[in-house]
Amino acid sequence: MKKLFLIFIVCVFSLYSIMFSYADFESKAANPMSDLPLALKFEPSENLKVINNYYDQLEIILAEQRQSLNTLNYIYYLGSYNGSFDGSGILHSLKWDYSLEENAPLFNSDIYKGYYSIRTEKPLKQYQTSEVFDYPAFNNVSRPEFDSYIKGVLKDQNSKEQLVILMQSKLIDKLVEMGPDRTALLDEILSLRQTANNSKSQETLFQLFESRVRLQLYRQMVEMNKQKLEKLIKNIGIVITADRAGELLLQSKDAQSKEKAVQIINVLKGEERYRGLILLNELYSKENYKLSFKEENGSLSEIELERAIAAIAMDEKGFAKLDLEGLLIEKQEVINKASVNTTNSNIADDQLKSLELLYMNKTKAAQVIIKELNRYSIYLELKDKKISNYYTRSFEEKQKLWKKDLDSKLNAFGIGGMADFMAYIKQFELLDRQIYKVDREKAIIAKFRNYDMQFRKTAEGSLWITNMLFMLKYIQ
Repeated sequence: MKKLFLIFIVCVFSLYSIMFSYADFESKAANPMSDLPLALKFEPSENLKVINNYYDQLEIILAEQRQSLNTLNYIYYLGSYNGSFDGSGILHSLKWDYSLEENAPLFNSDIYKGYYSIRTEKPLKQYQTSEVFDYPAFNNVSRPEFDSYIKGVLKDQNSKEQLVILMQSKLIDKLVEMGPDRTALLDEILSLRQTANNSKSQETLFQLFESRVRLQLYRQMVEMNKQKLEKLIKNIGIVITADRAGELLLQSKDAQSKEKAVQIINVLKGEERYRGLILLNELYSKENYKLSFKEENGSLSEIELERAIAAIAMDEKGFAKLDLEGLLIEKQEVINKASVNTTNSNIADDQLKSLELLYMNKTKAAQVIIKELNRYSIYLELKDKKISNYYTRSFEEKQKLWKKDLDSKLNAFGIGGMADFMAYIKQFELLDRQIYKVDREKAIIAKFRNYDMQFRKTAEGSLWITNMLFMLKYIQ
């Protein structure tokens, strides 16, 4: 009966390996944005590089996790594994924690979050139990699911317009990197709110939503795999061996740490050899730790935990082991970890200096334009409420002159006129979206909010201006 059970387990994991290969093949069918040309068109080039790099990393980590799960499941259920054991691969599978920073209001909206939930609930449940993910099938139902969802959540014209404004604000990110073509791009983006362009607007929104859904879906798969790995490593033992006797400790690198060192007991008492046993989790769960081996003659050797984990392998019987002896006699590699990429720092510093100079040169002109947009906003609000008073009548009497004067101010702001003004606003919003900001960055954002945006939040102000420029262009 026991033999039949073992045969059954082997068959199960043979199938498990096939499923991994299938899932990996399907997920690599295409870059998640390759069939979304509008999302590619409107994405800033630097963002696109980050997204493509993020996707590549997700592909790598998913493949590593599948291999790690396959190996550990064999060991857990069968006790041994007739194959290679990549300790560093498992470490990477567990410790990988890179995420794509996405703070655009569109993707923080409840409407997007609801769409993500509907799109991913079923495939994630399937992946949780089987690791199978059919990429083409997932993509094939994307547009019907989007249309059905949007139809259900957008109940009135106002909610539709608010969502389009969120989308336009995201698309306007692209203006910052544009040159003379800014004007044409802004015109195209603003026109998406016109009734005649409803179809293109819907398609653009779908592609933007879908571009992020697919990336987030992969990220969630990584988290699911990490949870499974964390559960497995709590039940798998590693035999540690050395051809010399001594005391082996797992201890913090921080000399001031109050964490008690873990002693890995030598079970070969009275012999000139060392043999200890530790759960895999004890090695993988420790941050900033090292192995210290004190021999009976008093000599002390310290081993980086990452090196020890990478050295875990399968012995001739298929059991997981750590050859401590090999690490003790191996010459310590010197890895230069002190190199700092000063080039990137200098580039970032130069960009900040350019933005500070731009602010000095343009803030007064921007304040005047925003003051006029505020006047227009008040007028539109009163008109929408069907209120007629001295303010509305006075504004309407001088509306043509007011419009001509504001157009002149916008055209004087830069070669691209309205587009240059919008790009100026957008640069401060993009800076403010960053999670980690130095004091100089915080200072210039505060000035922009207080003096230009009149205490509005940068995202709120950008959305408001996007709406005002549309009104100015198409409603006047």
